[in-house]
Amino acid sequence: EVSPVAVHMAAPKAWIGQRATMYVELRAPGSFVGTASFELPQIPGTLLMKIGNPVVSSQDIEGANWFVQTHEFSLFSQKEGVLEIPAFPVTFSRQEGFVGPATEVQAKTPTAAIEIKRPPGSDGIGFLVTTESLDIREQWDQAPGPSQVGGMFKRTITQRAPNLPGMALAAAPAVVPEGIRAYP
Repeated sequence: EVSPVAVHMAAPKAWIGQRATMYVELRAPGSFVGTASFELPQIPGTLLMKIGNPVVSSQDIEGANWFVQTHEFSLFSQKEGVLEIPAFPVTFSRQEGFVGPATEVQAKTPTAAIEIKRPPGSDGIGFLVTTESLDIREQWDQAPGPSQVGGMFKRTITQRAPNLPGMALAAAPAVVPEGIRAYP
């Protein structure tokens, strides 16, 4: 029997802080109706998020033609070792062929795994971002200098990295000298 849900990782390994891609395939003997929903698991030290729109195709599975809706997910982990992505619930609707009433399908993904490795020379470093390039810019709205009590300075820190959402980047530190307050 053909499983209504399949999962595969784009690569078997990733670095800590690197974007790993996971694909979830929904399978149906007819066309899809509506929007699929996913109850993503909470994995300690890991961010798992759905990105983009699904891609629909057809595949020959066990001698029959199936509609396949492929959803892409990004995974970012700060934990070294084999990371298991537990099975999670998926709900979608489909038709028999192209017509007729919609049938709701409730299923669970199979578990998936990926090996997360620590980049060489990064021992002792806490939060890691692994990317092709990282651009960090600082801008001051009134340069710091002599000031009166209650004076305000606005500092904006912008971080950009290709293929990384802002959630996967570390927050700017809010460390300030004694006698000064920061309002992030």
